[in-house]
Amino acid sequence: MIKPEVITIGDVVCLESDAKQSNCGLVLSNGHCVFEDQSVHLTKTLSLVKKKFDKKLDAGAVSDIIRKIGKPEEAKMFADAKIGGEELPEVDAEWLGDIGITRKLRKRNLPISIKTELERMNLNVRKARSDAVKKLKAMWDELEAKRLEAEREAERQRLEAERKRKEAERRKKAEAELKQKLSEMKGWTKLPDMNTKRNGLGVAVGDGKLFAVGGAGEKSGEYLDLENVDAGWTKIPDMNTKRNGLGVAVGDGKLFAVGGYDGSNHVKSGEYLDLKNVDAGWTKLPDMNTKRSGLGVAFGDGKLFAVGGYDGSNHVKSGEYLDLKNVDAGWKKLPDMNVWRYGLGVAVGDGKLFAVGGEDGSWLKSGEYLDLKNVDAGWKKIPDMNTKRSYFGVAVGDGKLFAVGGYDGSNYLKSGEYLDLKNVDAGWKKIPDMNNERSCLGVAVGDGKLFAVGGSGEKSGEYLRIAM
Repeated sequence: MIKPEVITIGDVVCLESDAKQSNCGLVLSNGHCVFEDQSVHLTKTLSLVKKKFDKKLDAGAVSDIIRKIGKPEEAKMFADAKIGGEELPEVDAEWLGDIGITRKLRKRNLPISIKTELERMNLNVRKARSDAVKKLKAMWDELEAKRLEAEREAERQRLEAERKRKEAERRKKAEAELKQKLSEMKGWTKLPDMNTKRNGLGVAVGDGKLFAVGGAGEKSGEYLDLENVDAGWTKIPDMNTKRNGLGVAVGDGKLFAVGGYDGSNHVKSGEYLDLKNVDAGWTKLPDMNTKRSGLGVAFGDGKLFAVGGYDGSNHVKSGEYLDLKNVDAGWKKLPDMNVWRYGLGVAVGDGKLFAVGGEDGSWLKSGEYLDLKNVDAGWKKIPDMNTKRSYFGVAVGDGKLFAVGGYDGSNYLKSGEYLDLKNVDAGWKKIPDMNNERSCLGVAVGDGKLFAVGGSGEKSGEYLRIAM
C-alpha cells in the first residue's frame, strides 16, 4: 500500500497489482482520482492503490480518460495544460460525481464502504443540483418579478403620461372654448345664410336645432343643427299654408306654427311638425278663436299661447291658449292685455307670459305680464324698454327677457336690450348691437346663445352668447 504523502498532483496510480493501463488513474489537485470510467476520492480508496507509476501519463492519455467519462470540454482543458505540479487545472467536483459514473460503479464488485461513499457522493451531488435548481429558480422568479414590476411601472408611467396629455389637451380646448365664448359675449357672430330670404318669419329652438319657418310668401322651412353649424341649413317639409307674420314655438317635442297672413287672408289656423318624425310632415291644429297676424306665440306650462296681432280689421289685445294635453278641447280665452299690440314680442319665463312692444297706432316700448299660476289676476305692467319696438324679436334665456331689432317708427333697428327677471325693477339693460339692422326678424334662445335670423329681406343670421 502506498502512503498518501508520496502521492502528488499528476501522479498516475493503479488499483490492481498487474497495473494494467486500463485501470490507471490520474491524481488531481482536489483529492480525486480519475480513472477510465470512474471517479473516486483518493483518501477513501487509498487501500485500493497498489502501485504508483514512475512515469506520468502524457496530456493525450489524460484527455482520453476524461473524454471517455463524457466531458469533452474538460478533456481539451487538460490536453492544453502541463501535466504534473500545481499548474494542473482544477476539476469541477460536480462532474466528478456524475450520476452516470456512480451508476457504473454501483455495478462493480466494490467494498460496501466504497459503495456507501459513492452513494453519499451521489446524494450530495443531487442535493447540490437540487439546491442549484432552487437557487436558479429563485433567481429566475426574482428576475421575473422585477420584469413584471418593471412592465407594470412602465405601463403606469405610460397611462399617467397619456392622462397628462389628455388633461393638457382638455385644458387647452377648455381655454380655447372659454376664450371663444368670452369673445362671443362681446359681440354678435355671423351664422351661415339660410337658403331662402325670409321676412316676417318665425324662429324657435328645439331638439338641438334652430328652426326658421315661413315669412312673406313662404310656407317652406329649414333648420340649422347647433352641433354642426358649419353644415349649413337643411330643408324641412313645407307647411300646409303660407304664413307671413306668424308665431312659432317649440313645446312637447313639436314645432308649432300659428296664425299669420297667407297672401290673401289673415288666418286663425295652426299646424305642428313632430320633431321625432319630421318626414311625416305638418299636422293641423284646431283653429284659434281669432284671426291673427303679427301675433306673438310662446309655449309654457304645457300650453301654447297666442297673443295680440291683427285680425284684418283691428289690432287686438286678446289672447288665447291651447292645452297640449287636451288639444281637442280647442283654444281657451285669456284675459285681455291692457294695450292693443300688433307686431309684438311674446315669451314665457319665470312662470310668466310676457308681451312686449308692438304698435297700437303708435309704436310701443311698454310691456306687461300674466302670471300663469294666477291668470285671473290679469296682466301686470313691467318697466318700459329703452326703445320703441315693433316687428322685433323676443326670447327668454339665462333668466333674462331679451328684445332685439325691430322698427321704432322711423328706423330699422340693430340694437337690443334685456330685462333681468330676478330684478325686474332694475329695468332694461343694453346689449351689443347686431351687425345688421333687422325688422320682422325671428329671435330664439338655445345652447347659451341668442339667435337673430332673417328680417328686412335678409337670409343672414347671427348670434350673441348670453351664457357660458
